[in-house]
Amino acid sequence: MSKHEKTIRTLNIGKYGLSENVIKEIKRHLEKHREIKLKFLSSIVHDQESFRKYIEEIKEKLPEVEIAKKIGHTLILRRQKHKH
Repeated sequence: MSKHEKTIRTLNIGKYGLSENVIKEIKRHLEKHREIKLKFLSSIVHDQESFRKYIEEIKEKLPEVEIAKKIGHTLILRRQKHKH
């Protein structure tokens, strides 16, 4: 891997969904990395409607984070730059 390639940390979201501990873990990773990848396992995402509910929950619980990209049941979250 060249020094210009970036590695995005991946968190798998399983049967506990976006629990308080998962939200804390997302925040912890975003303190160290500008972007992280969330992979929602098929065991909790049954269709697009259930996936949309998780997206809304992320927007509600993590207003400081933007959803940079959505691919299937995977999201790339980006920490917003601080405004001075």
